[in-house]
Amino acid sequence: MKKIAVLALLVLSLVGSAVSGGADPLAAPWIWSVAVVPPPGGWLAEQGVAVRAGLLLLQGRLNEPAEGVRGFDVIFSWDDALLPDAVPDRVEAWRARGVVAVLSFASPETDRALALAMGRQGPPLLFAGGEDFPLKDLSGSPLPYLFALSQEKTCRANALSDYVLRQGGPVVALLSDLLEPDLLRGHDEARHRLEARGMPTLSLLFRTSADDALLSRVDEVLAARATSALLFLDPLATLDLWALTRRMGYSLSLLYGGPFGPPLGTAEGLLFADQDYPLATDPQLEHLRDDLWLDEGLRVADGAAAARAYSLGLWLAKALEAAGPEASALAEALGHVESIALGSQLLSIDSRTHRPLLSVLAVLEVGPGGRLIEKAFVDVRSFEVSDGRLEMP
Repeated sequence: MKKIAVLALLVLSLVGSAVSGGADPLAAPWIWSVAVVPPPGGWLAEQGVAVRAGLLLLQGRLNEPAEGVRGFDVIFSWDDALLPDAVPDRVEAWRARGVVAVLSFASPETDRALALAMGRQGPPLLFAGGEDFPLKDLSGSPLPYLFALSQEKTCRANALSDYVLRQGGPVVALLSDLLEPDLLRGHDEARHRLEARGMPTLSLLFRTSADDALLSRVDEVLAARATSALLFLDPLATLDLWALTRRMGYSLSLLYGGPFGPPLGTAEGLLFADQDYPLATDPQLEHLRDDLWLDEGLRVADGAAAARAYSLGLWLAKALEAAGPEASALAEALGHVESIALGSQLLSIDSRTHRPLLSVLAVLEVGPGGRLIEKAFVDVRSFEVSDGRLEMP
């Protein structure tokens, strides 16, 4: 009887407005309701379908035993798409409804707005990504109600510097845009890691928007006998420097420290680090797709999105099992969860960062025709990543 009632409530959550601010269709005494913010394309897009499938699979497994989670059923409610300027009203509605937590798969802009609105006051907010902004306040402490499944973006500097150390060489050059704080932070972290391990470095800082002397920069690198250069530059400056070295026939390994995107897809030989690639190519995704079909009758194209959703929900469920739904106790428990399955990885959360203690990044090379070539997989620890600070209102 309990499962029939839960199914009826789930149907209501799908057809009713999840964010009206009025009565919550999932407000029942045996239900813990979790609000889910969709990816930018909404619930009908490929990624949205996969996210919902992953959470439905987890929901069924959590609620199948009669005891559920601490005697309650965990139900995910599918919110409407959310833009940054609508965040304050949505957060107020969630608090009025008494949701126990929020899972967000939204754009970085919306996620940042959510972080500013919810960082110091519950319910807990878990980001499926969280690469593009910090979770710490100006004091360097993690904001109590913010958590993320990804490392902050400067983790690429950690992975690339460790990869370069494996390759060896007399000197490593680092080139960075002087006016881009995130790129400069990556440069500083890479330089620190290299020099701490005895690797000599040559650091060149300049304004890429005003610099027309790339050839002289490359000449400096070669004069120092560097065989590798870490580039903390914007994509266009990186592409210009790559094209220059190719045209001049220089033997110099270029490693890009920013987020890889289409402008760099033609830069054959360029290396970069990516934290999404290991999951996207994980053989375990096939087993997840099988489970989705056998248990839920669902087929998904984006297995990585389904896996990330399942893991994010599992993280929350483990914390609910440990501490219950009270916001501060749940937030404390979220910072200590262990054994969260994400593809083939088992993640444990670092209470110092509110991110996984260890993540695997892939170092990839752009091959002929834009094909990506695996060069190495590197472990990155969250407490070693040079993270930024979020200035709260």
